[in-house]
Amino acid sequence: MRRILVVSPYIPVPAAGGGGTSYYYYLQGLAQHFEVDFVCQSKPGEHTAEDLRELQRFCARVEVVKPDKLRSYMNCLVALGEGGSLRVAYAGSSVMRGLVRRLARERCYFCAIASHGRMAQYLDGLSIPVKILDFHDIVSFRHRLLMKYSRNPISWLVNFVEFLRIRQFEASQVERFTQTWVCTGEELKKIRHITGRGDIRVARKGIKVDDFRSIPRSVDDWAVMFSGQMSYGPNEDGARFLLNEILPFVHRRLPGVKCWFVGANPPGWLVARGRGDPSVEVTGRVETMVPYLRKAAVFLCPLRVGTGIRIKLLEAMAAECPIVTTSVGYRGIEAVPGRHIIVADTAQDFAEAVIALLSSPEQAQALAREAYRFVRNNYDLEVISQEVAALVWEPVSTFLR
Repeated sequence: MRRILVVSPYIPVPAAGGGGTSYYYYLQGLAQHFEVDFVCQSKPGEHTAEDLRELQRFCARVEVVKPDKLRSYMNCLVALGEGGSLRVAYAGSSVMRGLVRRLARERCYFCAIASHGRMAQYLDGLSIPVKILDFHDIVSFRHRLLMKYSRNPISWLVNFVEFLRIRQFEASQVERFTQTWVCTGEELKKIRHITGRGDIRVARKGIKVDDFRSIPRSVDDWAVMFSGQMSYGPNEDGARFLLNEILPFVHRRLPGVKCWFVGANPPGWLVARGRGDPSVEVTGRVETMVPYLRKAAVFLCPLRVGTGIRIKLLEAMAAECPIVTTSVGYRGIEAVPGRHIIVADTAQDFAEAVIALLSSPEQAQALAREAYRFVRNNYDLEVISQEVAALVWEPVSTFLR
């Protein structure tokens, strides 16, 4: 039986954005080649019955564990004293650990995948032939970058301490798995340098391109958008950069431009900005990004901090929405600046690029068409599913020999 177990820190649905979107499609890709059991954590209100039904379409078994918030905080207190990562400690759950062990005894998996480093703890001691750690991105690198843009000394200190602790954790975990995955070549070089291990692979992320063309494209000529999990540190920093430094340049030339911030868990300051500024709309969580992507004139990715790959850019390409991004924003995606996307890093250059696309719909459409062809040829689910299946079989075949 080609049965595998995937353990995740959240329920993956397209509306979640980021890693939630990417692993939704990853599970679909894996299910084309294997029988997939999926176990995850999810708080009440973070998913719907429809979300579960959607996952059950391609997963043989779906188990959801409700995190115990009090226990998570107690885990963090212990980690503070013992020098462990708070991120890893917060994800600890005895209920989930017991469930994973029971399934491993009953279901006879030949392979288990820990989705994100903090899920590695749940595969400890399991007698499963092949165990894979899918880091997605190297979180320690993200904390190091967040230190640069921390707004106060306490924030800087928190990121510094977590950087040191989780970097040690990440390096130690690689030793304990049959194979380790990251999603960009840049992070592959970094983690190989830290660990000295050669059995680390790039597992590219992708999307089902046709999902983003389900409705006709009908452009609002004065609307731009930024999407993602808005409480996520790099996205929150990008939102501040966009609102405080980029949009003022845009509004001096094009005062009618409206910016949509689309995604779950917007912080209080962003919600307040949306209430007080008619040029800003903050949606909160939406069931699907598609209507916004098909209507926005330009998609913005003003990230100054980022690791891994931005699924949001692939989504915008699939929806034929022209993109302006920073160098950090498109890192890990093999797009060509000027052909598939526009890249700008300073606030003024970014704003000028946005103004240029809004002022020239023909140029914007040409850019979007090239980007669509690029994402279909390189990041569509059919392409990615073959790659991920090959990655799973690589250590399996070695084990069988």
